[in-house]
Amino acid sequence: MSALIIKSHVKEGIEMAREHRLPKGIRDVIRQHHGTTLVKYFYHQAKQQLKQEKLNYGDLEEEPDESTYRYDGPRPRFKESAIIFFADSVEAAARSLPKVTHHSVEELLESIFQDRLEDGQLDECPLTLEEMSKIKQSFLKTSLNMLHSRIEYPEDENGKGRRGSAPPFSGKRG
Repeated sequence: MSALIIKSHVKEGIEMAREHRLPKGIRDVIRQHHGTTLVKYFYHQAKQQLKQEKLNYGDLEEEPDESTYRYDGPRPRFKESAIIFFADSVEAAARSLPKVTHHSVEELLESIFQDRLEDGQLDECPLTLEEMSKIKQSFLKTSLNMLHSRIEYPEDENGKGRRGSAPPFSGKRG
């Protein structure tokens, strides 16, 4: 899979929105939900490949062309698209955490928000720092609730676990 395939979901989303006659505001959110962020996984893969080729074949370009690995944008231009922009990144990154703790999720959120700010992704958006702080707190609570571990239920008499479900109702009152 390449950066091009990953980036194409934005265009496909816009096409689907047009087909279903969704309002322009919704289509704008779809366009803006990645801004012009870097598709980091593939960019770093390309950097490693160039590094290896340089070792094997000598003098080559130092870095891959970053623009090839950036979403086409535009960057978020209104608060709603910025919230979805952050939510998309946070949800994907939080699911990759090896251990979900209050601290690990908080650090992840701080890293994502700081990275997007430093990359200029919110330069065209009227979102304030106070609002961003509230969004981070909301995402922290939501992420922790979404990713919490379920308790492991004991096995039933058939040797099958009842993971994630309530114990069977016996009909007796406690």
